[in-house]
Amino acid sequence: MSNLFGIGLANGWQDIERVKSLGCDHYLALEGQADYLAHCPGERYLRLWHKPDEDPIQVQERYREYKNVTRHLIPWNEPNLETSLSYPSIVYAFEWVKGIIDKDAILHWPGLAPIGDYRERADEWLPGAEMADIVDVHAYGGAAQILEIVDWYHSVLPGKELLITECNPGAGNVFNQDWWAQEYLTLTTALLDRPWVIGAIGFIWEWHNPDMALPTLVNWVGQPIERVVREAAKPERKEWRREKVAEYEYVFGFKELAKKYGAEIGKPVSELIPFTPAGDCMQFSENGLLVWSKQGNKNYFFRASRVL
Repeated sequence: MSNLFGIGLANGWQDIERVKSLGCDHYLALEGQADYLAHCPGERYLRLWHKPDEDPIQVQERYREYKNVTRHLIPWNEPNLETSLSYPSIVYAFEWVKGIIDKDAILHWPGLAPIGDYRERADEWLPGAEMADIVDVHAYGGAAQILEIVDWYHSVLPGKELLITECNPGAGNVFNQDWWAQEYLTLTTALLDRPWVIGAIGFIWEWHNPDMALPTLVNWVGQPIERVVREAAKPERKEWRREKVAEYEYVFGFKELAKKYGAEIGKPVSELIPFTPAGDCMQFSENGLLVWSKQGNKNYFFRASRVL
């Protein structure tokens, strides 16, 4: 089984062993924290320090630098807040990135700041979100408020997987920490019935350099939410966990690479079957087809099931 719990890593020193011991299945880091991210279990997501009005070639270069850590790439942060570009210009920049990025990248439409007229003008940016592999969502408030935003995204992008890449009660707001810990569990419980949402990443583990006054900390470290999530994520607890679902997808590549990216190859279910005079063989497994190539001296895997 997998859980929907997720945590973001801010800039600055992070107690990565404590972070890892949380038991979350989703970890997001800013570009400067890629080294920390490399040690995290579960799914990893990297957000670049980049803006849509900067050279997209840099996105490609940075992806190649970090792809050994994760294939999940978030090219920008809140482009409707971080730049003065119009939505059509943001879409154009995203399309440019999409056209040049390596094809093995899992490209995210970056979370928009949930402010202003982003809903009223959705028709201007939805073409960009539809190009993405995954659409990120930023949502703040209690569980009901966050779910309302998530449900709206699903209504306008019904065929897309969504990932909440930032959620908290709202930086700058005053709130009760015990209340927020329970609201986060309420949120992740409700998301179990929304299989198009793959995770809910809290903002943030420990914010060393906040860019605003924080009358109530949004950090997880040392707060009730850390204790509550740590307890809820234990393997024996099932209330907030989602059963893994095997979804078939085609994979072409080395067996080792397929396994690295989460392919479940399964046990062999046939003998080795020669199919070339050179002695190349194929073998069916529980989840796909293995090709044993003497010429290439590599094991190729042609089909796998990805665990969601």
